[in-house]
Amino acid sequence: MIKDYYFLLGLPRSASLKEIKQAYRKLAAQYHPDRVSGQGPEALEHATVKMTELNEAFKVLSNPESKAEYDQQVELIPERTIPRPRPESRPTPTPPPTPAQPKSAPSPPPPPRPEPRVTHPAQARPEAALDGEYGQRLKTAISSLPLKWKERVVRGWEWGLEADELRRSILVLYRAMDSLSRLSVRWLESAVPAIVDTEKSALRRTYVLAAVHVGRLMDAAVVRQSLQALTGTGASWPGNVQVLLVLREGKSRPVLYGVPGDDARLAQVSQVLLKAS
Repeated sequence: MIKDYYFLLGLPRSASLKEIKQAYRKLAAQYHPDRVSGQGPEALEHATVKMTELNEAFKVLSNPESKAEYDQQVELIPERTIPRPRPESRPTPTPPPTPAQPKSAPSPPPPPRPEPRVTHPAQARPEAALDGEYGQRLKTAISSLPLKWKERVVRGWEWGLEADELRRSILVLYRAMDSLSRLSVRWLESAVPAIVDTEKSALRRTYVLAAVHVGRLMDAAVVRQSLQALTGTGASWPGNVQVLLVLREGKSRPVLYGVPGDDARLAQVSQVLLKAS
């Protein structure tokens, strides 16, 4: 299960490194075992567990590379709202009477109205700058195929297109990532089975084509082995769902994991994914 380190630190997922450090120092000072050493064994045990979690969260979120990989995984779970303490109800003091102003005295000018605060979206992650046009070119190329495509929103993927026919459905998904490593490939190992699980009860046959564009491929041998395992060759994979993965590293030629088989439509879509650049 993915731990929500941001919720543990009491921060939104758009928090900066400075805010992460400040929150960690504040909570570490509160839960350090030395602070509760005289409050009994239960308090000491609770503080020790809490401090271990805080150290784990800070170790991941304070390192840019591990934070980027963690952010890709934490997208799979909903962001929880940080509860805010309820303000104490206090009686409103009665203001002293304002002395009457002479009629001849001019009224002071009203204070300038503050400029409305603009809330900017969270800063785009490095993968957003990988090749923003590539994903759109790929989407345009898929949409041009003679199938009745419709948009499909799938959590964690930038876009999805589905051609739903009577006996067959083709679902194409796209995601750009800054890097793909032994750690971040776990996101795919969770995301792909989640899609399969939603499709396995359908009466029609479903083809899932997941296109992933990465800037850098790390732990290549382990990652490729994991991708191959996700293409539905295992005995436990549902018989009516077939998964293909297309991986493109940087500007190199895409690589296909899985076999399209003898379905002409599926082979046509796979060729578009492999040729688009």
